[in-house]
Amino acid sequence: MQTLTEPSTPAGSAESDAAETFSIGNIAATAYNRGFDGIIADARVYDRELTAVEINNIMLQGFPNPDGLVAMWQFTGGAPGTSPSGGGSVKDIAAGKSDGTPNSTPVYAATTLITGATRRRAS
Repeated sequence: MQTLTEPSTPAGSAESDAAETFSIGNIAATAYNRGFDGIIADARVYDRELTAVEINNIMLQGFPNPDGLVAMWQFTGGAPGTSPSGGGSVKDIAAGKSDGTPNSTPVYAATTLITGATRRRAS
C-alpha cells in the first residue's frame, strides 16, 4: 500500500466545459494544442466508466458495446487520400445524434483509417 501525502488542500472550484465543442484528436493553433499526429480507427463515448474486461472485449471483438454507449464514430470507408468533408460527414453510428465535422483536412489511410492531425466535432 502506498501512502499519499497531500502537501496542500486544493482550492477553488472546477471549471465547466459544457459550452465547449467536443473534440477528438488535435486542436491546432489554440492554447490546447495537443500535437496529435496519428491514426484513429474509431472513438466511443460512454455515460459511465468501463471495466478493464469491457475495454479488452471491445478491443478484441470490435463492436460489442456494453451498456451506456452514447456515441461512436468509425473513421473508415473512404478512398485512401480522400477526406471526409462537410458538416455531419462523420456519422455517429451509436445514436445518430452526434454527427461529426472534420477539420484540419484529415485523410483516409490505405488501411481505411483516418490518419494525420485531426479534429472531430460532435454537433
